Amino acid sequence: MLRLPAIPTLRLDSSLGFLEGGFAAFPDIPGGPLRQLFSPRRTVNGMDAIRVLLIDDSMAFLKAATAFLKGLAGVHVVGSATNAAEGLAQVASLRPDLVLVDVVMPGMSGLHLVRLIKKGSDAPKAVVVTLHNNEAYRSVAMTAGADGFIGKPYFVAEIPPLLESLFPGRRP
Repeated sequence: MLRLPAIPTLRLDSSLGFLEGGFAAFPDIPGGPLRQLFSPRRTVNGMDAIRVLLIDDSMAFLKAATAFLKGLAGVHVVGSATNAAEGLAQVASLRPDLVLVDVVMPGMSGLHLVRLIKKGSDAPKAVVVTLHNNEAYRSVAMTAGADGFIGKPYFVAEIPPLLESLFPGRRP
């Protein structure tokens, strides 16, 4: 008998501003072993989808952000990482168009990671996504080379217009 995976139930958590819910049906979120080996370009209405890599030490946020981004028509989540070293390796191997990076992670800060990512000649866009939503962090992130800054409580509301501004003509 064919057994279909459960469809996750999602809800908007008003205290955090992002989706959370039943993700048990997705134990291998993007970036897992099979997706790292095969991550093709996706097209939407004849245009390449925006290839996104998420780097955050919070599995809850990775799962919620992945679920939300998968709902945007012009977006393809190609991978995720829970620390900066893994994220840097995935930037090199997956070649995303956009990297969403948390500020506070074990081993290396997301701000330092953004500096390293942006040193490349064909660097992807990098957006800092953090709970530390204040002007000091925003300023340091932009100085580090970030192309955008979003507070996690505002992720759902702010990511679609930010994608439109970073990738004109490739509407999510």
